[in-house]
Amino acid sequence: MPEWIDMSRIHNTNFWLGAGNNNTLLYYDAWDSVLMPGMGEKEFVALPDTESPRMF
Repeated sequence: MPEWIDMSRIHNTNFWLGAGNNNTLLYYDAWDSVLMPGMGEKEFVALPDTESPRMF
C-alpha cells in the first residue's frame, strides 16, 4: 500500500479485478474509496452525495 494510506483506519477492503473493457453501472460507496489501476486506464465520473436523490 502507498505510504499515504493510514492502514490503521482500514476496517474492510474490496478488490475488483477485470480483464478489460468492463462497464460498471452507477453505484454508491458509503465510505471513502481509492481507485488504483494496475495498468491501462479507467474513466469514471464522481458525483457529490447531494445528487443521490436525483439518481434512479
